[in-house]
Amino acid sequence: MNDPCSLEVTLSDEHTVMNLTTLENTTMQDNPFVAIDDLTFQECLHDVAPRLVSESEGYLGPDSISWKIFREPCVLLGGYRAVMLQMAHPAVAQGVEQSSSFRHDLIGRAKRTIQAMNGLVFGSQEMALKTAKMMHKIHHRVNGVVPEHVESTWAGKRFRANDPNLLDWVGLTTLDSVLTLFEILVRPLTAAEKEQFAYEAQTVALLCGLPTSHHRNSVDSFRADRDQMLRGNQLSVHEVAQGIVSDLFDFVPGSLDERLTLGLLPPAARELYGIEWSDARQADFDRLMGKVSFLNKNFPKALRYVPAYRQAKARVSRDKAKMTKNGSGLFKNAKQADNFYLRTFGFSESGIDSRSR
Repeated sequence: MNDPCSLEVTLSDEHTVMNLTTLENTTMQDNPFVAIDDLTFQECLHDVAPRLVSESEGYLGPDSISWKIFREPCVLLGGYRAVMLQMAHPAVAQGVEQSSSFRHDLIGRAKRTIQAMNGLVFGSQEMALKTAKMMHKIHHRVNGVVPEHVESTWAGKRFRANDPNLLDWVGLTTLDSVLTLFEILVRPLTAAEKEQFAYEAQTVALLCGLPTSHHRNSVDSFRADRDQMLRGNQLSVHEVAQGIVSDLFDFVPGSLDERLTLGLLPPAARELYGIEWSDARQADFDRLMGKVSFLNKNFPKALRYVPAYRQAKARVSRDKAKMTKNGSGLFKNAKQADNFYLRTFGFSESGIDSRSR
């Protein structure tokens, strides 16, 4: 392995998690904080190194609560909720508007975001580090100035995507949304699992370049800080955020996505967006979530989990089999192990289901 703290990264189509072509007119020279952010990122990679489970299992591994949560496709239903919370921050919304493919490539952007999260959560050490470095490099190019007229303490101020405060808000809202959907549609976490999730969230945060000074030690503190932000003077939903959210809901025909997302928002977030809520809308949301929960709980587990989870499990099992020596284990050599897992699970050495080609 190369030095995990090195910022050098080899790019390939498989490992590209965002589209650099949309940023071709923006250079890192526009961002005077590049050197500072690089140093912070290197420190984060240094701090995350002791958390590695193994080269194959990555930084979380099969025993993590994160694998159990992110393997559930139903948590993706929290994606729109996370986006609405994130766009309520004027600096995040401005960055997305001027430097992202979000508005004209919603499906592609969603796919790349999911790929990046899967790389951090389910990836091997190599994949997790490549994903982290790619995200950091792309964030260098996202910077600008929040418009003066925005009713926020950020009005008229410069922003950059690698600012720990912005990384923190995006990460917090993402993990909070994922956990919210899991606890509604799958099961509540135990106290011990919540403590474990908070620790694992710190691991993901370090990979994203968020220093320990911004870490939290409990799920309760996640949600307390979220609510404090929603009541504070940093967030403001202006025309950019409204436009992005409008595109979000207009993209999918029908009202199902909107009914689901608005019901999942914290009340304070609905107020920021000027959304009127009523007992009738709450009753409609409760009925909708009841149906979604029923479908999710009755879906066969063998088919329910996301491909990234199944591929990661197959990779870990295959790599463990490779470690057997002198024919003392189940397989005599690595080739025999690869052939077995290819026949059994359909996963080749690259982790792609060859039977789907």
